[in-house]
Amino acid sequence: MKTLIFFLLLACFSPAFAHPGVGIVMDSRGFAYYTDLKHVWKLAPDGTKSIAVRNVHTHELYIDPQDNLYGEHLWYEGDATKKWGHRVWRLSANGTLTDIIPARQGFLDDYDDFHFIHDRHGNMYWADRGDSSFIRKRSPAGTVTMLAGGKFRNIRWMTVAAEGTVYFVDMHDLLSVSPNGAVRTVVRNLAERQKAFLF
Repeated sequence: MKTLIFFLLLACFSPAFAHPGVGIVMDSRGFAYYTDLKHVWKLAPDGTKSIAVRNVHTHELYIDPQDNLYGEHLWYEGDATKKWGHRVWRLSANGTLTDIIPARQGFLDDYDDFHFIHDRHGNMYWADRGDSSFIRKRSPAGTVTMLAGGKFRNIRWMTVAAEGTVYFVDMHDLLSVSPNGAVRTVVRNLAERQKAFLF
């Protein structure tokens, strides 16, 4: 739990980290994977480091119970077109790299396809953002329910604990949503706490 909250706090500390790599996952054999926004790295239990997936601008990572690793490659075509694009890739446990969502324009916002936030039961979570925003949950069977909703200010990074408590950054506050839908503020005004943490 402390590690989970630490990375959410880190994601909001500074404008320099406005869109950091927040994906850090570990497989059943003890190999850790993380992103530096250029490559996805693999850290072995003995400390050996290698590149697992090259040349992917990936912010979030997910690893399933079969040790398959998932990430998104996101790119900006430039000011001439001002278009964004993405694809979602999977590195299987045997090392085969494939695209599960081929390259397409825009951002990943079709959560019937895939999202990176799963609890240990296989439920998937995401935020529908708007004037009113909603935290939604999709079961492995495909049933979608609204976990919580309200006038959130600006939902940013999200993660979920194994049992299904969702944590997310709303502007500069860290909030949680319990599996029964109760919303709680965990930490207020992370921007101010950043100063104390960094200096």
